[in-house]
Amino acid sequence: MRILLIIAVILAVRFILNLSKYLRTKKYHDAYISWLSIERESKIVAARAQVVALLKDASVKDSYVGTVQPAGYGYMATANASVMDNFPNAREDFAALTNAMFLQALGTYRSRMLQTFNPLFWIEFLIHLPRYALRYLGVSPDAVVIKLAQIVWWIVCAVFGFLYAIYRPDLEAAIKGIIRNH
Repeated sequence: MRILLIIAVILAVRFILNLSKYLRTKKYHDAYISWLSIERESKIVAARAQVVALLKDASVKDSYVGTVQPAGYGYMATANASVMDNFPNAREDFAALTNAMFLQALGTYRSRMLQTFNPLFWIEFLIHLPRYALRYLGVSPDAVVIKLAQIVWWIVCAVFGFLYAIYRPDLEAAIKGIIRNH
C-alpha cells in the first residue's frame, strides 16, 4: 500500500510541476502577444529571466536572426542575434521566432503532463534510466559513457531478473522483512 502511495505522489508531483510550467508559459506568451499588439508595458521585460528559463527547461533551442547595421564610412556590420538574448523584441522576424518558441514550449509541457499517465513512457524510462540520469547531469547524448552505463544497467537488470526468478520466495521474504522494519 505504501508503494502505491509513493507512486501516486511521484505522478502527482510530476503532473503538477509540468502543469505549473505550462500555465506560466501560457501566461508569459499571452503577455508577450499583448506587449506586441496593445502596449509596451515593462512587465514582460521584467519577466525575461523567467521566460528564458522556461524555454530552456522545455529544451527549446535558441534561434538566431541575421542582422545588418551600418558601421560607418560605407561599411556594414553583420551578425547573428539570439532571440532569447533579445527577448522581448517587436521586430517582425524576432516576434515570429519568439512566438514559435513559446508554442514549442507549450507543446512540450503539455506532452510531459500526458506522459505522466502513460505506462509505456514509464517502461521506456526504466529501460533507459541511465541515459536520462546522465543527460540530466549534462552529459552529451552521444557520449560513450552513456552507452556503457546503459549496457551495465541492462546487465544488472538481467542478472537481478534471473536471480529473482530463481530465489523468488527468499527475496520476497527479505523485502517484506525490510518493509516491516521501516
